[in-house]
Amino acid sequence: GGGWILLSNLQLALNWLPRLESLLRSPMCTKEKNPATRIWLTTEECKGFYPGLAGICEKLAYEPPEGVKRNFKRSLKQLQQNQRQSTNSEGIFVLAWLHAVLQERR
Repeated sequence: GGGWILLSNLQLALNWLPRLESLLRSPMCTKEKNPATRIWLTTEECKGFYPGLAGICEKLAYEPPEGVKRNFKRSLKQLQQNQRQSTNSEGIFVLAWLHAVLQERR
C-alpha cells in the first residue's frame, strides 16, 4: 500500500526546492508510485518560494483565528477532556491564555 510523507518547514530549504520539484516530476513519482501515496509539503509564508513547485501542488492555507479570545478558545478546545479537568486546571488555563496572547503578538 501507499504511505504518507511529510516534508515540513520548506521555507528553511529554499535552495533545495528546484531539486525537490525535479524529483516529484521524475518517473519514480509519476509512473511508478502507488496511487495511495500522498506527499505533504508545509511551509510558512515566505518570499522566494519556488514557483515551479507551487504550481504542481494543491494548496491549502491555514489562517489562525484572530484575537486573544479566539486563540484562547482554540487552545482550550484542542485539549483533551481529561487534561481540562486535571488537578492543575488553573495552570492549564493560564498557559492557554499566555499562548493566546503570544500568538496575537506574532
